[in-house]
Amino acid sequence: MRSRLSIAALIAATTLAMPAFGQQQGNFPVGERVPFELDTGFIANAGPTAKVLYQDTVTVNGGAFVRLYFEPVRLEPGSFIRITSLLDGEVQELDAAGLAAWNYSSAYFNGDTVTVELIGGPNTQNNRLTILDLDSQFGNPIPTGSCGICGPDNRTLSGELWSARLFPAGCSASVYNADSCMVSAGHCIESSNVVQFNVPLSNPDCSTNNPPVADQFPIIAVQFQNGGVGADWAAMKAGTNNQGQTPFQRYGQSRPLAGGPPSVGNATEIWGYGVDSQCERSQVQQYSPPGQVTSVQPNFFLHNSDATFGNSGSGILVSNVIYGINTHCPCDNVATRIDLPAFVAARAAVCQAGGDPCGPGSGPCDQPNGTPGCDDVACCQLICGQDPFCCDTEWDQICANAAIEQCVEPSVCGPGAGPCDIPNGSPGCDDVACCEAVCAVDPFCCDTEWDQICANEAAEICAVQGPCGPGAGPFDVPNGSPGCDDVECCETVCAVDPFCCETEWDQICANEAIDLCGGPPTTCCDGSELAEGEACGADTNGGCNSTPVAFVEAACGDTYCGTAWADAGTRDTDWYRVTLTNGGTLSGTLQSEFDGVVFIVDGIAACAPVVIGETGASVNCTPGTASAVVGPGQYVVFVATNAFEGYPCDSGNNDYRLAISCDKDPGDACNPNAGPCDVPNGTPGCDDIACCELICSQDPFCCDTEWDQICANAALEQCVEPTVCGPGAGPCDVPNGTPGCDDVDCCELICFADPFCCETEWDQICADAAIAQCGGPVGPINDDCADRIAIFDGGTPYSTIDATTDGNVHAACQFDGQTYHDVWYNYTATCNGPLTISTCNAADYDTDLAVYATCDAADCPPGDADLIACNDDFSGCSGFTSEVTIDAVCGACYKIRVGGWNDGDQGTGTLTITCNGDCGPKCPCVWDLDGDCDVDPSDLANLLASWGAPYGPADLAALLAEWGCSG
Repeated sequence: MRSRLSIAALIAATTLAMPAFGQQQGNFPVGERVPFELDTGFIANAGPTAKVLYQDTVTVNGGAFVRLYFEPVRLEPGSFIRITSLLDGEVQELDAAGLAAWNYSSAYFNGDTVTVELIGGPNTQNNRLTILDLDSQFGNPIPTGSCGICGPDNRTLSGELWSARLFPAGCSASVYNADSCMVSAGHCIESSNVVQFNVPLSNPDCSTNNPPVADQFPIIAVQFQNGGVGADWAAMKAGTNNQGQTPFQRYGQSRPLAGGPPSVGNATEIWGYGVDSQCERSQVQQYSPPGQVTSVQPNFFLHNSDATFGNSGSGILVSNVIYGINTHCPCDNVATRIDLPAFVAARAAVCQAGGDPCGPGSGPCDQPNGTPGCDDVACCQLICGQDPFCCDTEWDQICANAAIEQCVEPSVCGPGAGPCDIPNGSPGCDDVACCEAVCAVDPFCCDTEWDQICANEAAEICAVQGPCGPGAGPFDVPNGSPGCDDVECCETVCAVDPFCCETEWDQICANEAIDLCGGPPTTCCDGSELAEGEACGADTNGGCNSTPVAFVEAACGDTYCGTAWADAGTRDTDWYRVTLTNGGTLSGTLQSEFDGVVFIVDGIAACAPVVIGETGASVNCTPGTASAVVGPGQYVVFVATNAFEGYPCDSGNNDYRLAISCDKDPGDACNPNAGPCDVPNGTPGCDDIACCELICSQDPFCCDTEWDQICANAALEQCVEPTVCGPGAGPCDVPNGTPGCDDVDCCELICFADPFCCETEWDQICADAAIAQCGGPVGPINDDCADRIAIFDGGTPYSTIDATTDGNVHAACQFDGQTYHDVWYNYTATCNGPLTISTCNAADYDTDLAVYATCDAADCPPGDADLIACNDDFSGCSGFTSEVTIDAVCGACYKIRVGGWNDGDQGTGTLTITCNGDCGPKCPCVWDLDGDCDVDPSDLANLLASWGAPYGPADLAALLAEWGCSG
């Protein structure tokens, strides 16, 4: 499951340690989120003109303003949302593209009440409006003190139209070019930034007022750094207002940026939106009379122009040119320099945002590139069709992984893959010929990682030898060659003294190595260990390499002291066999004098060894651990040198210490042998260890007692990627109430063109597309009597297209007694009295109806004995449609069969059920589905019988919450 910040902008943030300056950040946040739930559901407009489908008022009692946050929303072509302030009549209209640009939020509206309307475009079927929460302000007390005011407060009201108020952080920002690119402070950036111009005076209680909607603009792209003094900046780009204008197009004002630092003594000026003890002047634009630059540092400068809370992000101008961004107070105030290279690069990237994200200039597809989209048009369009985030917001690691998997051929041998002579942390290396030669004999080097073994093989096969590694000489004495044989120590020394790797490892290098690396250990064992029992040079523990095979029989908790050697192209391998009666995690921790490796090996019973799990490495007695999650069986903890020469038995560095450990037996609830995580599995824990541990940390019952439905629901929500395309997802040719459908190929095809179908719901639009593109329908889900679904009072759309005929012939019914292309329902009566079932005037073909006296699953299809009524053409109903009325018994269940008059009659319609009467006093239980005024197992059975049409997980949770309710 993917978890992302839903913003319509590129956000790249870096956090660095703040120097001990003692300053405060100069923002003053405005407003607070208020929970609010509104969901219209899907609404259709079948007419030829747009019309209001939904209207309501939204009120935040006592709030100074209202801002709305929407999600999820679906607006079909021609549909839009309209918000109107009841205080001043300001209006904002947002269609689907506008909502995305505004990050699924609105502008700020004055007053505590707005009207919200959903206007549906002509002939649209699936419009939906959901409000997630609101933003409002309840007073705005001014902080005590005067941080950043460098003497008497001489600020005056002003109205420059290149200087903006940045909400909700309560900061300032400046337009610097005709593309409406802007600069501000990094600590001012939040997920839904809005800039405002022509800001009116605030209220007497210090709460803010907002300008007209036409003077408010969304931020559509941003990069920032919030790393403290000297590392606090934001590069932004503003989108368009409700009239399609950017700030520069509307006002024609900007201020240029400097190309270098200011000088001490330069006169400084500020326009910004700082707080004020006079409430009406607070957080409105004020001009600070000239101060001066008092100090210039590599990343920032200090100045004494007045700048307090709310002035964060204000441009610091010298001769009408922006030289810095105000970030911290008190006086002298801090400004980040405008010419920082990272800040300059971010502005260049952000100011290019807004074009087609797929194409040259957008960054590579096979790695996170910091911008929306990537440079391979076909690949970019493919991935963004599946995951719009990649083009709407940022091409991140998830997008890159998808590109690598689907359309980017990974390059493991060639430039950029890392050097061949050392472990490089990635598959392959940069010398194509050498890389291919090594991988031909050791595929691990290209399939998984170019590790030390691969580097050693490169040295042998390709004559590639780096300065650090086996054969380069010891590190603690002058060895007459560049580098030394201890890779980690060699790299540490050469990082501070390149001469040691570039020219010669001399006495100075050896002394540095002893100081930095601690000198060679005398032994890795302390005398408490078991003895390996194999003398150096002997072969009594060579496992599957020995003839006959020979193992040390080890157990969990054993620790051994052993020896290993490598000389003249041959190395010693030591095999410790562990027999586990239960599964768990098997680990081996190696501490070796030599450059050693430790593996966990499976396939021992047949001597067909396979390395599994994580491998470990050690040198100079530093610990390295190999581990694997395993089931019952025999496994080997394997120890060897990481080279085939350089460690003869008389080398003095042959000792190692091996500690073998096992985790808890199957009592550890999170293990691969547990049940699945996404369903109740009847045992504690589940088989996805990371997911299991996450859920059990929140709800210990899931691991201590049982992985029940609550645990499974939590896993589905937090860590189990739902399967939307495949069996169980519902049919493709009808709306199925869930994301995706059961035909994998068809589902993926439709969702590539319309991601809504897999992300939100497989609705009628998705079904129509499936019918058009996937070879036609596959029949209704309730085609057969055995597949009946529940139906309820009121109208229910249905289809008999491609339905088969599986019901019996009844001589008592019209024509030939057969109801063709039939579909089936269960209905539980909600009244004692007349029950009318009708397709009258509501179907596009000649219909037949039949009603039966029982919902018994064994009675399918029902015979004449259960037939209550049937009808072909009902008097007064056009198009040969049908209607029957029976005397119903409250709580009784009836089978309903809908079909056609002859074999050529099939189509669509609405089946309407009207129960005229009641079951006595009204039952208080909302989820009483069988009419007995109790919420009990029979209601749960009714819900599960109609799972997906219309019920889903939210309905199940609601029914369980009302479990035991009784009337």
